Amino acid sequence: LPSLPGSGAAILSALLSPEPDLAAVEKIVRQDEAMTAAVLKQCNSAAFGMPGREFDVGQGIRRLGRRVMMRIALEQQMTETLENAGLSYGLRRHDAWLGAVFGAIAAELLASELGTVDPGLAFTCTLLRDIGKLAVDMVVEPTELAELGMASSTSRNFLDLERERLGADHATIGAMIARRWNLPGQIAAAIEAHHSPAPTDDPDHSDLHDVVHAADAMCLWAGVATGHDGLRYPLAPHVQEHILKSARRVERVMADTWERFQESVDVVWADEPAPEPEAEVDPDAEGIAGAEGADGVTGAEAADGAGQAGPSGSAGDGHRPTTDRRNVA
Repeated sequence: LPSLPGSGAAILSALLSPEPDLAAVEKIVRQDEAMTAAVLKQCNSAAFGMPGREFDVGQGIRRLGRRVMMRIALEQQMTETLENAGLSYGLRRHDAWLGAVFGAIAAELLASELGTVDPGLAFTCTLLRDIGKLAVDMVVEPTELAELGMASSTSRNFLDLERERLGADHATIGAMIARRWNLPGQIAAAIEAHHSPAPTDDPDHSDLHDVVHAADAMCLWAGVATGHDGLRYPLAPHVQEHILKSARRVERVMADTWERFQESVDVVWADEPAPEPEAEVDPDAEGIAGAEGADGVTGAEAADGAGQAGPSGSAGDGHRPTTDRRNVA
């Protein structure tokens, strides 16, 4: 199984402790040039900086705070880990990272509005939700999952196909990797449940799992990092009803997510051309698009109503993602 980069694991451990050790975080950051540059750029940006003053690394870490530092650390460290992840699922280079970050930002926004889930934790769990695909890539042929998908009904949950072929699905495998990385149990549990959160009347129900599930759905609706599995994961009805609620809400959160996603891309890819997400979604597809919420809004209508998709440039042309959105349909 793959390993979490050492500095990423160390920073995550320091930031997730009951009393975050910012001095330890600063020491780790100073040993990583890319992370140092990202911290300095973010803390001296218009959002966090002060006119006529520049902050150093230590001041910047304290100014940015635990949540933003966790985001920067994970985004930076997972760039390399996820660089070629998901190739067996039909993803291009860097697609897995783009999907991880887009979903994580959506989860952070949803958690902030819900009020019962720590936004930083939601961001972390959603960023790591598909790490199981790293292991799947190691044991299947590049075209095998595509052939499995084409040979089955589009209404079948893709997790079922993974279990038939592998004996486990990528969510379960992802939880195994998280435990191997010594991540907190709640992160591993959220990864394992990100396609199948327990309903509200179940003793195992978790608002965190619902938020991660909803954010994953939004990422797929946006057409970011959709592979052979695409929209073949059912949306839990209780998540549609209690978290996503309506097309108007999805539209608003999606717009905010695209804006913050662009900011994250700018930080991580500050000195080189950034990868660009591909936005090609069939809004009438089965799976997520087929779920209907309490207000009668289907997943497809929510995605269509959001008017979201990828950037205005063509996929893979080496230009930065933009926040321009066109109608998926």
